[in-house]
Formats: sequence, structure tokens, C-alpha cells
Amino acid sequence: MADRTLTINHADGGSETYTINRDKFAGVRSMSVDGDTVTVDHTAVPKEQSKETTFGGSQSITIKREIEPLLSEVVGGASAAYSLRDLNDKAGNNKVVRVRRASDNAEKDFKAKEVSNGTLVDWVGAGNDGFVEAWYDQSGNGNDATQSVAGSQPKIVDAGVLVSGGIDFDGVDDRLTCPSLYSSDISVFNVVTTSNTVNTNNYMRMIHLCDGSDSFQLTRGGRGDIGKLISKNTVFQSGTTSFLHGAINGENLISAITSSTDTDAFVDGSLQSSSSASIVGSGSSATTTIGARDDLLSSSFFAGSHAEIIVYPSDQSANREAIEANINNQYDIY
Repeated sequence: MADRTLTINHADGGSETYTINRDKFAGVRSMSVDGDTVTVDHTAVPKEQSKETTFGGSQSITIKREIEPLLSEVVGGASAAYSLRDLNDKAGNNKVVRVRRASDNAEKDFKAKEVSNGTLVDWVGAGNDGFVEAWYDQSGNGNDATQSVAGSQPKIVDAGVLVSGGIDFDGVDDRLTCPSLYSSDISVFNVVTTSNTVNTNNYMRMIHLCDGSDSFQLTRGGRGDIGKLISKNTVFQSGTTSFLHGAINGENLISAITSSTDTDAFVDGSLQSSSSASIVGSGSSATTTIGARDDLLSSSFFAGSHAEIIVYPSDQSANREAIEANINNQYDIY
């Protein structure tokens, strides 16, 4: 959001100009009013949380607030935002996904509310499968993640039942692609479900961002239940510098933030690793691939499901907890 300026003209011909920063921010900020410090709390408020309000400095009243802010209201500026919930409209009136029906290859767009209220499942039909042709970008940047090849489309309806973890990738050839989301600073928030019973010996790429030279990856696998955040740089692939050492089996919220000086990785809000090295490496093309490495190496395909992926072209360390709180309010992961 662009800054605004305020100019105050004085009677003596002088003036004062103030710049008002209108960037969205999720955290606590302080300001000075007549010599007193006033704090403004912009952190996300979990839904069904009680807050105490004080009137006149003497009486306190506790008010139960059922607040579930839209992610776009918590912090803006994402380069891409993929979800089956509507991140911009509480009523769910925006389209979030385009689905191909396996029984006749018919295709149709669905709004978030149509995914959750059964309209999508009814359209696919009992006992049939539905596959994702497009996962629409809700950031406003038009970076839709698509797949035109029917055999490589991930599944959203399985035998007439909505996939519980979001969009299911088979670990064989499923993937979605969009234009490159790579930047020097990157923050990725990913609600993902993995299993320890599939592809445990492979480095399955949950998402791979490339600019044709450098790349950034969230990777599940290798060595049992160890998750890793790596690049295509040899030193990271060798395991000498690995991230996300904890298990990421089942449903998890993975947050990974990298800048020119630091890389941090979190699972379910807990720091797993911090490194002074930034992620660099080789990308073969300027694309972003969900569910595989950019060069589609056979062992790189991800087996599991994605419910939500938010990518920022910036360091969102200051807003991380608020973003995670908003996401966890929706999915109740931890």
C-alpha cells in the first residue's frame, strides 16, 4: 500500500510535511502522542479469544470476540496465494480452483464456498474423481498454478469424496506450475500433509521456486521422516547443512524465510533451524513448480497433499507469528 503525505501550512508561510506509512503490518507498534507512548496491537487475534477492555481506567469488562481475520487483512504483499478457502472474502465468493471431472473430462471453476458446501463433490458425482487443472492465485498477481496434462493433474475429489488434506499429489508425475516466484528474499507458508510410508528414500519437492539460476525449495524426505529445506547447491543436497530436522509426518504448517543473510525454518510455529547462509543454487528454468523439482527428476515428485501455499517476495519475519496464527485458526494444526 502506497505511502501518503500530509502537509500542514502555517500562517507565517511555513509548512510541515509528514509521511504516513500505509504498509500492512502484523505486530505491535508504538507512537508518541503529547509526550505519552501509545502502543497499537496489529497482531492476529485467534478466533474465540476473550479480550479484556478497560473503560475509564477503573472498570474492566471481558468481551468474547469471535474473530477470524482474512489473511489479506493480517498482512499484504504476497506474490502468490493458493488455498481452497477464500483469502479475500469471508463469504467465499471468489473462485479458487478449476476442476476436471474424470467421467467425461468436463471442466468447471469453483468458488471457495462451493468447495466447502458440497457443490464441487456433487458436480463430480458419486464414485468419480475430480482433478485440478488450475489452482487460482488469490494475491491479485495472476500467478495461477496450472496443469493442462490430464495424467499429471493432482486430485481434489477421490471416488466421490473431497480429499481431506486439500489437493493430493501422487508422487509419480503430478505437479502444478506457474511463473517464477523467486526473489532474493522469500517467505513461504505451507499447509501440507505428508506420509512416512511413501517415497521415504527420495527428496520429494513440495514446492520449488526458480529464476533460471538460483532456486529455493521446500523438500520432504530422504532419510526416513526427516524434512529438509535445501537448494540445488551441492553442499545443501549433501546433507552437510540441512534444515527442518524434526518430523513432518501428517498435517503441518511449514514456514521458511530466507534473506541475503539468514535462513530460518519453522514447523508448527517452532523454530527447527537457523542458518547464516542464504539459499542459492541452480534452477533450470524461470518457473515455480508445486509438487516436483523444476526439471521433473523422477524421484523428486511429492506424495502428499497441499491445502495452502502463501509466497511473499520479502522477509516476513516480523509478521510470521501473525500469519501462522491466522493459518492455524483455519486448520487447527497445533
